[in-house]
Amino acid sequence: MNDCDYVALINNNYPVWLEEFKEVADPRLFWDLSKYKIRQDTNTYTKEKARERKAKLSETGEKLQHCQELSVEDPSTENMKKLEILKTECDLLYDYIAQGAIVRSKAKWYEQGAREKGNKYFLNFESLRGKKFHTKIFYKGSNSNNKF
Repeated sequence: MNDCDYVALINNNYPVWLEEFKEVADPRLFWDLSKYKIRQDTNTYTKEKARERKAKLSETGEKLQHCQELSVEDPSTENMKKLEILKTECDLLYDYIAQGAIVRSKAKWYEQGAREKGNKYFLNFESLRGKKFHTKIFYKGSNSNNKF
């Protein structure tokens, strides 16, 4: 685990869960309840992190646009440095998003070292998979005879 805040969250909540589940006698039930609580806290935490990341990306995009307008009006070295810094920051945020798409695509060949495909491949792959999923849901909901 690379996220110290997440590890601290789980470590702080674990004793609370132990107290909450102290009356559970079956170890399998205790394990399932613990997994449920971890999943619940993890989902809340990751959604908050995603909101923060999205806000930061939006803020960085606005700053980048403003800085590009400034550098067109006044192409000084200071404005150009700020522009390059913001471009780098924006690229890092998009690289993080692309890494998530790569992980979700479960592309083993990427993990084994064949990294010639670009980020666009993975983002399109994820988008295509999402369209297929939503199409299946649509068909399943519109006609009860279709079993997907």
